[in-house]
Amino acid sequence: LAGHYDDTAVTGTVVRFDVNTPAPYDKVYVELFDQAGENRLRTTPATVANFLSYVDGGHYQNTFIHRSVPGFVVQGGGFTVAGSPVSIGNVTQFAPVVNEPKPAGSGAANNVRGTIAMAKLGSDPNSATNQWFFNLADNSANLDAQNGGFTVFGRVLGSGMAAVDEMAKVPRFGYATPFDTVPLRNVPGANPSTNPTFTNAPVDTTTLTADQFVKFPQIARSSELVYSATSSNRAAVDVSITPQGRLQLAYGAPRVPGSTTITVRATSVFNASDFVEDSFTVTLQPPPPPNALVGRSGAELVISRSAAGTVTTAALAALSTESGWKETLAGDFNGDGRGDVACRGADGRWWVTLTPANGTTATPAPWGTFSTVVAWQFLTVGDFNGDGRADIAGRVPSTGVWRVAQSTGSAFSLVNFATWSTADTWTTALAGDFDGDGKTDLAGRRSSDGGWFVSQTTGTGVTTTRWGTFVTGTAWQFLTVGDFNGDG
Repeated sequence: LAGHYDDTAVTGTVVRFDVNTPAPYDKVYVELFDQAGENRLRTTPATVANFLSYVDGGHYQNTFIHRSVPGFVVQGGGFTVAGSPVSIGNVTQFAPVVNEPKPAGSGAANNVRGTIAMAKLGSDPNSATNQWFFNLADNSANLDAQNGGFTVFGRVLGSGMAAVDEMAKVPRFGYATPFDTVPLRNVPGANPSTNPTFTNAPVDTTTLTADQFVKFPQIARSSELVYSATSSNRAAVDVSITPQGRLQLAYGAPRVPGSTTITVRATSVFNASDFVEDSFTVTLQPPPPPNALVGRSGAELVISRSAAGTVTTAALAALSTESGWKETLAGDFNGDGRGDVACRGADGRWWVTLTPANGTTATPAPWGTFSTVVAWQFLTVGDFNGDGRADIAGRVPSTGVWRVAQSTGSAFSLVNFATWSTADTWTTALAGDFDGDGKTDLAGRRSSDGGWFVSQTTGTGVTTTRWGTFVTGTAWQFLTVGDFNGDG
Protein backbone atom coordinates (compact mmCIF):
# COMPACT_ATOMS: atom_id res chain seq x y z
CA LEU A 1 0.00 0.00 0.00
CA ALA A 2 2.91 2.35 0.62
CA GLY A 3 3.45 2.56 -3.13
CA HIS A 4 -0.13 3.73 -3.69
CA TYR A 5 -0.61 6.35 -0.96
CA ASP A 6 1.49 9.30 0.14
CA ASP A 7 1.23 12.42 2.28
CA THR A 8 2.85 14.91 -0.08
CA ALA A 9 3.25 17.47 2.72
CA VAL A 10 5.58 15.09 4.58
CA THR A 11 8.67 14.15 2.59
CA GLY A 12 11.22 13.41 5.32
CA THR A 13 11.68 10.43 7.60
CA VAL A 14 9.07 10.36 10.38
CA VAL A 15 10.01 9.44 13.96
CA ARG A 16 7.54 8.72 16.78
CA PHE A 17 8.33 9.72 20.37
CA ASP A 18 6.33 7.56 22.81
CA VAL A 19 5.83 9.48 26.07
CA ASN A 20 4.66 8.17 29.45
CA THR A 21 1.93 10.80 29.49
CA PRO A 22 -1.77 9.83 29.36
CA ALA A 23 -3.48 10.01 25.96
CA PRO A 24 -3.89 12.08 23.91
CA TYR A 25 -0.47 13.41 24.89
CA ASP A 26 1.37 10.09 24.69
CA LYS A 27 2.86 10.44 21.19
CA VAL A 28 4.80 13.10 19.31
CA TYR A 29 5.48 12.65 15.60
CA VAL A 30 8.48 14.48 14.16
CA GLU A 31 9.42 14.86 10.50
CA LEU A 32 13.18 14.96 9.99
CA PHE A 33 14.79 17.27 7.47
CA ASP A 34 16.64 14.65 5.44
CA GLN A 35 14.70 15.40 2.25
CA ALA A 36 13.58 18.58 0.55
CA GLY A 37 9.95 19.55 1.04
CA GLU A 38 7.46 22.37 1.18
CA ASN A 39 7.65 22.78 4.95
CA ARG A 40 11.38 23.39 5.33
CA LEU A 41 13.89 25.94 4.12
CA ARG A 42 16.77 23.47 3.84
CA THR A 43 17.90 19.95 4.70
CA THR A 44 20.30 18.75 7.40
CA PRO A 45 21.31 15.27 6.23
CA ALA A 46 24.35 14.81 8.49
CA THR A 47 22.43 15.78 11.63
CA VAL A 48 19.50 13.54 10.70
CA ALA A 49 21.84 10.61 10.05
CA ASN A 50 23.43 11.19 13.46
CA PHE A 51 20.04 11.29 15.21
CA LEU A 52 18.80 8.17 13.41
CA SER A 53 21.92 6.25 14.43
CA TYR A 54 20.74 6.61 18.05
CA VAL A 55 17.10 5.89 17.11
CA ASP A 56 17.84 2.76 15.07
CA GLY A 57 20.20 1.43 17.71
CA GLY A 58 17.53 1.72 20.42
CA HIS A 59 19.72 4.09 22.43
CA TYR A 60 16.84 6.48 23.18
CA GLN A 61 14.70 3.84 24.92
CA ASN A 62 13.77 5.00 28.42
CA THR A 63 15.49 8.36 28.04
CA PHE A 64 13.86 11.31 29.77
CA ILE A 65 13.56 15.08 29.78
CA HIS A 66 16.44 16.11 32.02
CA ARG A 67 16.15 19.85 31.44
CA SER A 68 12.98 21.94 31.28
CA VAL A 69 13.02 25.72 30.91
CA PRO A 70 9.52 27.26 30.73
CA GLY A 71 8.87 29.23 27.56
CA PHE A 72 12.20 28.11 26.12
CA VAL A 73 13.03 24.40 25.63
CA VAL A 74 12.61 20.87 26.96
CA GLN A 75 15.74 18.77 26.47
CA GLY A 76 16.46 15.04 26.42
CA GLY A 77 18.44 12.29 24.74
CA GLY A 78 21.42 12.15 27.06
CA PHE A 79 20.30 9.94 29.95
CA THR A 80 18.14 6.92 30.75
CA VAL A 81 16.07 6.20 33.85
CA ALA A 82 14.86 2.88 35.27
CA GLY A 83 13.92 1.12 38.47
CA SER A 84 12.51 2.05 41.85
CA PRO A 85 14.38 3.66 43.43
CA VAL A 86 15.61 5.10 40.19
CA SER A 87 18.90 4.50 38.49
CA ILE A 88 20.22 7.07 36.02
CA GLY A 89 22.31 5.89 33.05
CA ASN A 90 24.23 7.62 30.29
CA VAL A 91 23.29 7.24 26.63
CA THR A 92 26.30 6.09 24.60
CA GLN A 93 27.82 8.96 22.67
CA PHE A 94 28.91 8.55 19.06
CA ALA A 95 31.36 10.85 17.30
CA PRO A 96 30.14 14.49 17.22
CA VAL A 97 28.37 15.64 14.08
CA VAL A 98 29.46 18.65 12.05
CA ASN A 99 27.15 21.59 12.67
CA GLU A 100 24.62 22.39 9.92
CA PRO A 101 23.33 25.86 10.85
CA LYS A 102 21.19 28.00 8.61
CA PRO A 103 23.12 29.67 5.77
CA ALA A 104 24.57 33.05 6.67
CA GLY A 105 22.42 35.93 5.52
CA SER A 106 19.43 33.72 4.70
CA GLY A 107 17.18 35.77 6.95
CA ALA A 108 15.04 32.73 7.69
CA ALA A 109 14.34 31.70 11.29
CA ASN A 110 15.21 28.13 12.28
CA ASN A 111 14.76 27.68 16.02
CA VAL A 112 11.06 28.51 16.08
CA ARG A 113 8.31 26.90 18.12
CA GLY A 114 7.63 23.32 17.12
CA THR A 115 11.12 22.47 15.88
CA ILE A 116 13.67 20.02 17.25
CA ALA A 117 17.38 20.87 17.36
CA MET A 118 20.63 19.34 18.59
CA ALA A 119 22.17 20.44 21.89
CA LYS A 120 25.94 20.90 22.12
CA LEU A 121 28.78 22.15 24.29
CA GLY A 122 28.91 25.88 24.86
CA SER A 123 32.31 26.42 23.31
CA ASP A 124 32.21 24.03 20.35
CA PRO A 125 29.79 24.44 17.40
CA ASN A 126 30.61 20.91 16.17
CA SER A 127 30.07 19.04 19.45
CA ALA A 128 26.48 17.72 19.07
CA THR A 129 26.11 14.01 19.83
CA ASN A 130 22.99 12.51 21.43
CA GLN A 131 21.12 15.34 23.15
CA TRP A 132 18.30 17.27 21.48
CA PHE A 133 15.63 19.78 22.49
CA PHE A 134 12.16 20.91 21.44
CA ASN A 135 11.72 24.66 20.99
CA LEU A 136 8.72 25.79 23.07
CA ALA A 137 8.79 29.28 21.58
CA ASP A 138 10.44 31.30 18.83
CA ASN A 139 14.05 31.16 19.99
CA SER A 140 15.57 32.12 16.67
CA ALA A 141 16.90 35.49 17.84
CA ASN A 142 19.05 33.67 20.37
CA LEU A 143 19.73 30.16 19.10
CA ASP A 144 20.12 30.71 15.35
CA ALA A 145 23.40 32.56 15.90
CA GLN A 146 24.68 31.46 19.32
CA ASN A 147 27.68 29.10 19.29
CA GLY A 148 27.63 28.84 15.51
CA GLY A 149 23.87 28.35 15.48
CA PHE A 150 21.93 25.37 16.81
CA THR A 151 21.02 22.96 14.02
CA VAL A 152 17.30 22.42 13.58
CA PHE A 153 16.79 19.00 11.99
CA GLY A 154 13.04 18.37 12.24
CA ARG A 155 9.58 19.69 13.00
CA VAL A 156 6.73 18.45 15.19
CA LEU A 157 3.77 17.25 13.11
CA GLY A 158 0.07 17.88 13.61
CA SER A 159 -1.02 18.65 17.16
CA GLY A 160 2.13 17.15 18.67
CA MET A 161 3.16 20.40 20.35
CA ALA A 162 0.23 19.95 22.73
CA ALA A 163 2.06 16.88 24.06
CA VAL A 164 5.33 18.81 24.23
CA ASP A 165 3.56 21.57 26.16
CA GLU A 166 2.31 18.94 28.63
CA MET A 167 5.92 17.94 29.24
CA ALA A 168 6.80 21.57 29.91
CA LYS A 169 3.97 21.89 32.46
CA VAL A 170 5.40 19.19 34.73
CA PRO A 171 6.96 20.78 37.88
CA ARG A 172 10.76 21.01 37.92
CA PHE A 173 12.99 19.87 40.72
CA GLY A 174 16.65 19.72 41.63
CA TYR A 175 17.22 15.96 41.37
CA ALA A 176 21.02 15.90 41.60
CA THR A 177 23.90 17.56 39.82
CA PRO A 178 23.68 18.32 36.93
CA PHE A 179 19.89 17.80 36.93
CA ASP A 180 18.62 20.98 38.55
CA THR A 181 15.58 21.47 36.30
CA VAL A 182 14.19 17.94 35.94
CA PRO A 183 10.40 17.69 35.45
CA LEU A 184 8.95 15.18 37.94
CA ARG A 185 5.38 14.05 38.55
CA ASN A 186 3.61 13.32 41.82
CA VAL A 187 6.33 14.50 44.16
CA PRO A 188 4.87 14.50 47.72
CA GLY A 189 3.92 17.98 48.88
CA ALA A 190 4.61 19.58 45.51
CA ASN A 191 1.68 21.40 43.94
CA PRO A 192 2.90 24.32 41.87
CA SER A 193 -0.60 25.77 41.54
CA THR A 194 -0.91 26.22 45.32
CA ASN A 195 2.67 26.05 46.51
CA PRO A 196 4.97 27.33 43.75
CA THR A 197 8.00 27.31 46.04
CA PHE A 198 8.37 23.59 45.36
CA THR A 199 9.12 24.27 41.69
CA ASN A 200 12.83 23.71 41.02
CA ALA A 201 13.32 22.50 44.65
CA PRO A 202 15.43 19.50 45.77
CA VAL A 203 13.72 16.09 46.12
CA ASP A 204 14.38 12.88 48.01
CA THR A 205 15.97 10.70 45.30
CA THR A 206 15.55 7.50 47.33
CA THR A 207 11.76 7.57 46.97
CA LEU A 208 11.45 8.36 43.26
CA THR A 209 10.29 5.89 40.61
CA ALA A 210 11.10 5.95 36.90
CA ASP A 211 7.48 6.71 35.97
CA GLN A 212 7.67 10.05 37.79
CA PHE A 213 10.08 11.28 35.12
CA VAL A 214 8.91 12.51 31.70
CA LYS A 215 10.17 9.37 30.01
CA PHE A 216 10.31 8.07 26.44
CA PRO A 217 9.83 4.27 26.50
CA GLN A 218 10.66 4.28 22.81
CA ILE A 219 11.72 6.64 20.04
CA ALA A 220 11.48 4.89 16.67
CA ARG A 221 10.90 5.40 12.97
CA SER A 222 7.27 5.52 11.90
CA SER A 223 5.22 5.43 8.75
CA GLU A 224 3.53 8.72 7.94
CA LEU A 225 0.30 6.84 7.20
CA VAL A 226 -1.65 4.08 8.89
CA TYR A 227 -3.86 1.77 6.83
CA SER A 228 -7.19 0.12 7.47
CA ALA A 229 -9.56 -1.89 5.31
CA THR A 230 -13.16 -3.05 5.56
CA SER A 231 -15.38 -5.44 3.64
CA SER A 232 -19.10 -4.92 3.13
CA ASN A 233 -19.62 -8.69 3.10
CA ARG A 234 -17.13 -10.29 5.48
CA ALA A 235 -18.84 -13.67 5.23
CA ALA A 236 -17.89 -13.76 1.56
CA VAL A 237 -14.55 -11.94 1.65
CA ASP A 238 -12.75 -10.61 4.69
CA VAL A 239 -9.84 -8.20 4.41
CA SER A 240 -6.82 -7.37 6.53
CA ILE A 241 -3.52 -5.49 6.33
CA THR A 242 -0.35 -7.54 6.75
CA PRO A 243 2.56 -6.27 8.89
CA GLN A 244 4.33 -5.54 5.61
CA GLY A 245 1.51 -3.18 4.58
CA ARG A 246 -0.07 -5.45 2.00
CA LEU A 247 -3.78 -5.96 1.43
CA GLN A 248 -4.82 -9.55 2.16
CA LEU A 249 -8.17 -11.09 1.20
CA ALA A 250 -9.62 -14.18 2.88
CA TYR A 251 -12.50 -15.99 1.25
CA GLY A 252 -15.31 -17.46 3.28
CA ALA A 253 -15.93 -21.16 3.58
CA PRO A 254 -17.90 -22.52 1.94
CA ARG A 255 -17.20 -20.23 -0.97
CA VAL A 256 -20.37 -18.93 -2.60
CA PRO A 257 -20.89 -16.64 -5.59
CA GLY A 258 -21.47 -12.99 -4.80
CA SER A 259 -19.69 -9.68 -4.44
CA THR A 260 -18.34 -7.39 -1.74
CA THR A 261 -17.02 -3.85 -1.62
CA ILE A 262 -13.54 -3.48 -0.18
CA THR A 263 -12.72 -0.03 1.22
CA VAL A 264 -9.12 0.91 1.97
CA ARG A 265 -8.33 3.97 4.07
CA ALA A 266 -4.95 5.68 4.48
CA THR A 267 -4.90 7.99 7.51
CA SER A 268 -2.24 10.40 8.68
CA VAL A 269 -0.59 9.08 11.84
CA PHE A 270 -0.65 12.55 13.38
CA ASN A 271 -4.09 13.73 12.21
CA ALA A 272 -6.96 11.23 12.27
CA SER A 273 -9.21 13.58 10.29
CA ASP A 274 -6.78 13.61 7.37
CA PHE A 275 -7.40 10.51 5.27
CA VAL A 276 -8.20 9.22 1.79
CA GLU A 277 -10.29 6.21 0.83
CA ASP A 278 -10.48 3.93 -2.18
CA SER A 279 -13.09 1.25 -2.84
CA PHE A 280 -13.29 -1.63 -5.27
CA THR A 281 -15.59 -4.57 -5.82
CA VAL A 282 -14.59 -8.21 -5.52
CA THR A 283 -16.86 -10.59 -7.40
CA LEU A 284 -16.71 -14.26 -6.49
CA GLN A 285 -17.23 -16.88 -9.15
CA PRO A 286 -18.74 -20.25 -8.29
CA PRO A 287 -16.24 -22.63 -6.70
CA PRO A 288 -14.34 -24.77 -9.17
CA PRO A 289 -15.88 -28.13 -9.92
CA PRO A 290 -14.35 -31.31 -8.54
CA ASN A 291 -11.35 -32.64 -10.41
CA ALA A 292 -12.42 -34.65 -13.42
CA LEU A 293 -11.05 -36.71 -16.28
CA VAL A 294 -12.72 -36.85 -19.67
CA GLY A 295 -12.14 -39.60 -22.19
CA ARG A 296 -13.59 -40.53 -25.55
CA SER A 297 -14.80 -44.04 -26.18
CA GLY A 298 -15.79 -44.25 -29.79
CA ALA A 299 -18.54 -41.68 -30.20
CA GLU A 300 -19.11 -41.14 -26.48
CA LEU A 301 -17.45 -38.67 -24.11
CA VAL A 302 -17.16 -40.07 -20.60
CA ILE A 303 -16.34 -37.99 -17.51
CA SER A 304 -14.96 -39.23 -14.20
CA ARG A 305 -15.37 -36.80 -11.30
CA SER A 306 -13.68 -36.89 -7.91
CA ALA A 307 -15.48 -35.46 -4.88
CA ALA A 308 -15.07 -36.20 -1.17
CA GLY A 309 -12.78 -39.10 -1.98
CA THR A 310 -15.30 -40.80 -4.29
CA VAL A 311 -14.89 -41.14 -8.05
CA THR A 312 -18.00 -41.35 -10.21
CA THR A 313 -18.03 -42.03 -13.95
CA ALA A 314 -20.86 -41.07 -16.25
CA ALA A 315 -21.58 -40.16 -19.84
CA LEU A 316 -20.92 -36.50 -20.62
CA ALA A 317 -22.00 -36.30 -24.24
CA ALA A 318 -22.63 -38.41 -27.32
CA LEU A 319 -20.74 -37.49 -30.46
CA SER A 320 -21.81 -38.35 -33.97
CA THR A 321 -21.28 -41.98 -34.86
CA GLU A 322 -19.41 -40.99 -37.99
CA SER A 323 -15.91 -42.40 -38.18
CA GLY A 324 -12.70 -40.45 -38.35
CA TRP A 325 -12.75 -38.34 -35.21
CA LYS A 326 -9.38 -36.66 -35.03
CA GLU A 327 -8.12 -34.47 -32.17
CA THR A 328 -9.69 -34.12 -28.72
CA LEU A 329 -8.66 -31.06 -26.68
CA ALA A 330 -9.75 -29.74 -23.30
CA GLY A 331 -10.10 -26.12 -22.17
CA ASP A 332 -12.50 -23.63 -20.65
CA PHE A 333 -13.92 -22.53 -23.97
CA ASN A 334 -16.76 -20.36 -22.61
CA GLY A 335 -14.93 -18.91 -19.60
CA ASP A 336 -17.29 -20.21 -16.91
CA GLY A 337 -14.55 -21.79 -14.83
CA ARG A 338 -15.33 -25.36 -15.92
CA GLY A 339 -13.31 -27.43 -18.34
CA ASP A 340 -14.93 -28.22 -21.67
CA VAL A 341 -14.05 -30.62 -24.50
CA ALA A 342 -13.43 -29.87 -28.18
CA CYS A 343 -13.33 -32.73 -30.71
CA ARG A 344 -12.48 -32.35 -34.40
CA GLY A 345 -14.35 -34.53 -36.82
CA ALA A 346 -13.35 -36.01 -40.16
CA ASP A 347 -14.81 -32.97 -41.94
CA GLY A 348 -12.58 -30.60 -39.94
CA ARG A 349 -15.37 -29.19 -37.80
CA TRP A 350 -14.75 -28.58 -34.10
CA TRP A 351 -17.54 -29.89 -31.90
CA VAL A 352 -17.46 -28.34 -28.43
CA THR A 353 -19.09 -29.92 -25.40
CA LEU A 354 -19.64 -27.37 -22.63
CA THR A 355 -19.59 -29.04 -19.23
CA PRO A 356 -22.80 -28.26 -17.29
CA ALA A 357 -22.69 -27.20 -13.66
CA ASN A 358 -25.28 -29.70 -12.49
CA GLY A 359 -23.51 -32.85 -13.63
CA THR A 360 -26.04 -33.69 -16.35
CA THR A 361 -25.18 -34.70 -19.88
CA ALA A 362 -24.42 -32.09 -22.53
CA THR A 363 -24.95 -31.74 -26.24
CA PRO A 364 -21.94 -31.07 -28.51
CA ALA A 365 -22.27 -28.11 -30.86
CA PRO A 366 -20.27 -27.17 -33.97
CA TRP A 367 -18.11 -24.10 -33.31
CA GLY A 368 -15.86 -23.82 -36.36
CA THR A 369 -13.67 -25.66 -38.87
CA PHE A 370 -9.98 -26.40 -39.38
CA SER A 371 -9.58 -27.36 -43.05
CA THR A 372 -9.07 -31.04 -43.73
CA VAL A 373 -6.70 -30.15 -46.57
CA VAL A 374 -4.13 -28.98 -44.02
CA ALA A 375 -2.01 -31.41 -41.99
CA TRP A 376 -2.22 -29.27 -38.89
CA GLN A 377 0.83 -29.19 -36.61
CA PHE A 378 1.13 -28.67 -32.88
CA LEU A 379 -2.57 -28.26 -32.10
CA THR A 380 -2.70 -26.67 -28.65
CA VAL A 381 -5.02 -24.80 -26.31
CA GLY A 382 -4.43 -21.38 -24.74
CA ASP A 383 -6.03 -18.01 -24.07
CA PHE A 384 -4.28 -16.14 -26.85
CA ASN A 385 -6.23 -12.88 -26.55
CA GLY A 386 -6.54 -12.79 -22.76
CA ASP A 387 -10.35 -12.71 -22.64
CA GLY A 388 -10.66 -15.57 -20.13
CA ARG A 389 -11.81 -18.11 -22.72
CA ALA A 390 -9.69 -20.92 -24.15
CA ASP A 391 -8.76 -20.83 -27.83
CA ILE A 392 -7.21 -23.45 -30.15
CA ALA A 393 -4.04 -22.82 -32.16
CA GLY A 394 -2.49 -24.86 -34.96
CA ARG A 395 0.30 -24.34 -37.52
CA VAL A 396 -0.10 -24.72 -41.26
CA PRO A 397 3.10 -26.50 -42.41
CA SER A 398 3.02 -25.26 -46.00
CA THR A 399 2.95 -21.57 -45.07
CA GLY A 400 4.27 -21.62 -41.50
CA VAL A 401 1.27 -19.56 -40.37
CA TRP A 402 -0.24 -20.19 -36.96
CA ARG A 403 -4.04 -20.00 -37.08
CA VAL A 404 -5.97 -19.41 -33.85
CA ALA A 405 -9.61 -20.37 -33.37
CA GLN A 406 -10.57 -17.63 -30.91
CA SER A 407 -13.55 -18.46 -28.74
CA THR A 408 -16.48 -16.07 -28.54
CA GLY A 409 -18.11 -18.22 -25.87
CA SER A 410 -20.32 -20.01 -28.36
CA ALA A 411 -18.22 -20.32 -31.53
CA PHE A 412 -14.70 -20.05 -32.94
CA SER A 413 -13.43 -17.19 -35.07
CA LEU A 414 -10.29 -17.95 -37.08
CA VAL A 415 -7.44 -15.39 -37.09
CA ASN A 416 -3.77 -15.46 -38.05
CA PHE A 417 -1.41 -15.32 -35.08
CA ALA A 418 2.24 -15.71 -36.11
CA THR A 419 4.43 -17.15 -38.85
CA TRP A 420 7.31 -19.55 -38.31
CA SER A 421 9.69 -19.96 -41.23
CA THR A 422 9.05 -22.91 -43.51
CA ALA A 423 12.78 -23.06 -44.22
CA ASP A 424 13.33 -24.35 -40.69
CA THR A 425 12.30 -27.58 -39.07
CA TRP A 426 10.50 -27.08 -35.77
CA THR A 427 10.81 -29.98 -33.37
CA THR A 428 8.76 -28.61 -30.49
CA ALA A 429 5.99 -26.07 -29.96
CA LEU A 430 4.73 -25.14 -26.48
CA ALA A 431 2.05 -22.72 -25.32
CA GLY A 432 2.45 -20.54 -22.22
CA ASP A 433 2.32 -16.98 -20.93
CA PHE A 434 6.04 -16.31 -21.24
CA ASP A 435 5.93 -12.54 -20.72
CA GLY A 436 3.35 -12.55 -17.90
CA ASP A 437 0.83 -10.31 -19.67
CA GLY A 438 -2.13 -12.65 -19.19
CA LYS A 439 -2.17 -13.85 -22.80
CA THR A 440 -0.82 -17.13 -24.13
CA ASP A 441 2.33 -17.08 -26.26
CA LEU A 442 3.93 -19.78 -28.42
CA ALA A 443 7.49 -21.05 -28.05
CA GLY A 444 9.13 -23.17 -30.73
CA ARG A 445 12.52 -24.89 -30.88
CA ARG A 446 14.40 -24.89 -34.17
CA SER A 447 16.13 -28.18 -34.94
CA SER A 448 19.14 -26.72 -36.77
CA ASP A 449 20.63 -24.92 -33.77
CA GLY A 450 18.29 -25.61 -30.83
CA GLY A 451 17.19 -21.99 -30.68
CA TRP A 452 13.95 -21.15 -28.87
CA PHE A 453 11.76 -18.57 -30.61
CA VAL A 454 8.79 -17.01 -28.82
CA SER A 455 5.78 -15.49 -30.55
CA GLN A 456 4.16 -13.04 -28.15
CA THR A 457 1.33 -10.55 -28.44
CA THR A 458 2.08 -6.83 -28.33
CA GLY A 459 -0.16 -3.80 -28.39
CA THR A 460 -0.20 -3.85 -32.18
CA GLY A 461 0.24 -7.48 -33.17
CA VAL A 462 2.53 -10.47 -32.69
CA THR A 463 6.33 -10.49 -32.66
CA THR A 464 8.60 -13.52 -32.86
CA THR A 465 12.06 -13.24 -31.30
CA ARG A 466 14.79 -15.60 -30.20
CA TRP A 467 14.89 -16.14 -26.43
CA GLY A 468 17.55 -18.79 -25.88
CA THR A 469 18.98 -22.15 -26.90
CA PHE A 470 18.71 -25.78 -25.87
CA VAL A 471 21.84 -27.33 -27.38
CA THR A 472 21.29 -29.76 -30.21
CA GLY A 473 23.66 -32.42 -28.86
CA THR A 474 21.25 -33.35 -26.07
CA ALA A 475 18.22 -35.62 -26.39
CA TRP A 476 15.91 -33.41 -24.35
CA GLN A 477 13.17 -35.22 -22.46
CA PHE A 478 9.82 -34.15 -21.06
CA LEU A 479 9.73 -30.56 -22.34
CA THR A 480 7.00 -28.76 -20.42
CA VAL A 481 5.83 -25.28 -19.47
CA GLY A 482 5.39 -23.81 -15.96
CA ASP A 483 6.11 -20.78 -13.77
CA PHE A 484 8.99 -22.37 -11.89
CA ASN A 485 10.28 -19.20 -10.19
CA GLY A 486 6.86 -17.77 -9.33
CA ASP A 487 7.36 -14.43 -11.10
CA GLY A 488 4.08 -14.63 -13.01
